[in-house]
Amino acid sequence: MTVKEYNEEFLPKIDTAFCFVSNLDNSMYKTDDRENVINQLTCIGWSEECKETVQLALEFYRNSVLNEIKSTQ
Repeated sequence: MTVKEYNEEFLPKIDTAFCFVSNLDNSMYKTDDRENVINQLTCIGWSEECKETVQLALEFYRNSVLNEIKSTQ
């Protein structure tokens, strides 16, 4: 992956994923059926620990791609 590919293709995707995970909790509170939404997400495993795990995985993935770019230059 080139720096240009990273900036134009990868970075927008990873930023969107971070934004989604970071704002999911906030979005749950803006629905009319907040309790049901929270219950459904909890049933499928969503929790603060899950959120932190996903964010950590995204960070590792981003760093892995950056290291790949650095090693090819």
